[in-house]
Amino acid sequence: MKKVTIRLEENTWRDLRQHCLDNDTSMQAVFEEHAKQITGGNEMLKYEIVKNTLEIKKMEDYKEGCTYAYEGDQDPEIIKSFNSKEEALEELKKYEADIRRGSGVHVVTEYYVEENEYDEDGEIVESKGVWDFAPLGE
Repeated sequence: MKKVTIRLEENTWRDLRQHCLDNDTSMQAVFEEHAKQITGGNEMLKYEIVKNTLEIKKMEDYKEGCTYAYEGDQDPEIIKSFNSKEEALEELKKYEADIRRGSGVHVVTEYYVEENEYDEDGEIVESKGVWDFAPLGE
């Protein structure tokens, strides 16, 4: 992404702060939107809550992030998509990973926030990794 430098007058900072308070948004989100407008918005970052499952043979094989790290055939599901990392991480707090006993295996379901870059056609260009995982429920 193109680096953008913004210089603002003192009263503009006050206006920006008030805009963030009035619209319940972060300065980072405002800057990202402004940068997108300046650069033409050719690429877009999204922070997505992803649900992913994996079968493991033994409980001891479970490690946080195992569904993301597994390199076999999977079908992760995007649950929600956000423009800001903070919003996605806040929403992630509503989810818990779980492990259910199946026939001879354990089925792990994890939720995590993944940062993805999209092109103008809405196709994923690059996954930039995971910010956090929902904790394992009781």
